[in-house]
Amino acid sequence: MTTYFVVFPRHFEDEGDDHPTLPSAHPHGYVAVEAKDEVKARKYALDTLGAHWATIYEQGDFDPGYFPMGCLAKIRKAEGRVQMDVLK
Repeated sequence: MTTYFVVFPRHFEDEGDDHPTLPSAHPHGYVAVEAKDEVKARKYALDTLGAHWATIYEQGDFDPGYFPMGCLAKIRKAEGRVQMDVLK
């Protein structure tokens, strides 16, 4: 499995503009997605977050230093279904 990183658009920084499935979503944080490839990672992100995210990065292209809030949640497939574990 590879870890991919989903980040959010700036409008989730505004008070009162909450993400529909992850209230803690913020452009200063990210969600880690465990998947066998980027296609699956994108599918898992869409299944759990809807289309409410900005982009997805591969591990080698991601610098967590730009995201001071850190990892907000982890998405992975377990027991045959995609699940999101909220951390913050």
